[in-house]
Amino acid sequence: MADIARPVIPWVGGKEKLAPYITQVFPPGIKQYLEPFGGSGAVLLSMPSCPGRLDIYNDLNTELSNLFLCVKERSNALLRELGFLPIHSREVFEFYRDFAAHKEVTLRNIREELRVLDEPACFSPEQAAELVRELKALGYGVYLLSNAKEDLPEYFPLIPGSECFDDGIISARWKLLKPQPEIYQTLLREYGLRAEECFFVDDLNINVEAAMLTGMSGTVFRGAGELRRSLREAGIPVSGGDSA
Repeated sequence: MADIARPVIPWVGGKEKLAPYITQVFPPGIKQYLEPFGGSGAVLLSMPSCPGRLDIYNDLNTELSNLFLCVKERSNALLRELGFLPIHSREVFEFYRDFAAHKEVTLRNIREELRVLDEPACFSPEQAAELVRELKALGYGVYLLSNAKEDLPEYFPLIPGSECFDDGIISARWKLLKPQPEIYQTLLREYGLRAEECFFVDDLNINVEAAMLTGMSGTVFRGAGELRRSLREAGIPVSGGDSA
């Protein structure tokens, strides 16, 4: 049996030891998995990574839900709060440096993550900023449609290229989520956009399909080079795209 991810904390009623047996009765090709009473997330974490599957963690305990949000979205800040940062070990520092640069690292779980994502899909902030600025220079509008908390704009100064956003829809403000049709319709309505003139990019196929049902064109993000090629095929004259 392949190794599985371990819960970040122990939890009363946790199903870590039962998880391999529970997942055996799941139907193949699951497109969406919801944990209504997440707890330690043992079953969710035991599931093999699957690009295109939407995994949702939920728990009545808001502190627990916040912990999982921090693990996913604010991992470095969490490491700092736990006292693991700043890094005083040269070996650990070099590991994080190589990981940030998408270099080969030795830990099995990191290699597995890079394999699942297919290394060209490691889209650095600098690559994203370069593409966004190029689109703005070509005269295109750039709008954000994000499943995120209301305070997301507070972090824009830390995101290269975010100064180019014309505006956007933050899900928490509108009480909507991708892939609900209403969130795409809200984007179009609020900013006077025509669906047939919009190109939507997301890393989840289900979200792209929902956008296309509203009349947009789009693509699933699988790497910087492939995204540039998809944009050019849609008639958007960005440069590059021959390599990721």
